Amino acid sequence: MSPTIYPCVWHNQTGREAAEFYQLVLPGCSIIEDNPVAVQLQVFDKKILLLNGGPQFMPNPGISFFLYARSAQESKEIFEQLSDGGKVLMPFEKYPWAAQYGWIEDRYHTSWQITWDENYPQTGEWKPSLLFANEVQGKAHEAIEFYSSIFPQHMTLQIERYPEEAGTTAGQIMFSEIELEKQRFILMDSGIPHAFNFNEGVSFVLECNDQEEIDYYWQKFTATGAESMCGWCSDQYNVFWQVIPRNFTSMIQSPQAVEAFMKMRKIEIDVLKNA
Repeated sequence: MSPTIYPCVWHNQTGREAAEFYQLVLPGCSIIEDNPVAVQLQVFDKKILLLNGGPQFMPNPGISFFLYARSAQESKEIFEQLSDGGKVLMPFEKYPWAAQYGWIEDRYHTSWQITWDENYPQTGEWKPSLLFANEVQGKAHEAIEFYSSIFPQHMTLQIERYPEEAGTTAGQIMFSEIELEKQRFILMDSGIPHAFNFNEGVSFVLECNDQEEIDYYWQKFTATGAESMCGWCSDQYNVFWQVIPRNFTSMIQSPQAVEAFMKMRKIEIDVLKNA
């Protein structure tokens, strides 16, 4: 069985509230797990975790969610509802790449790129989109090669580069799509500076099958990245990962297991089981 990847959005105790909002706004959205620490949603056929982590971190547009609506009307309705109480980053209108497109930061600081075009998927597909800016600007292609070298199941599905007239960004990644262990990602180099970088506000949960798999991915990410606590680490692009075992929640049911977990950097399954 391959490891499972899905995004996690950090909330300041608004995970349940946000989940209820998304159920009203996003077609195909349902709550599949709910506890005081986190709420897990399924949006169409993919999972997303809303973590009640506190005020320490906030999502930003460095990692957004690119959603292909199923119709022109649906894309307009989703954009308008997500915009309510949020901030429009790019207005909803026609662009060279889509008949309808808009980029917003919703009321919970989560960013969405909503699009529809007759040439795009009509199934409600959505993917995390990573915008390489500032100190990692120009490194999207390097990141594609890095992630492809780590994950056994990987595909590069599309790469479009900035044209020569783009100046300093010429040849960099204007748009790309890759697949890692059945999770698709969009990677882009930003054409302009931004006031944000990747941070813990949006991370990626990597559910591993055993300790060997945990050890493998932890070493790959932290070799040129950094260790954090409780299974969190960052890679060399400052993208954050939560490297955890499957059925992790069932492993930390006792106070002793929770205490052991809170002291860990890399997760040790046997320690949790024996706590």
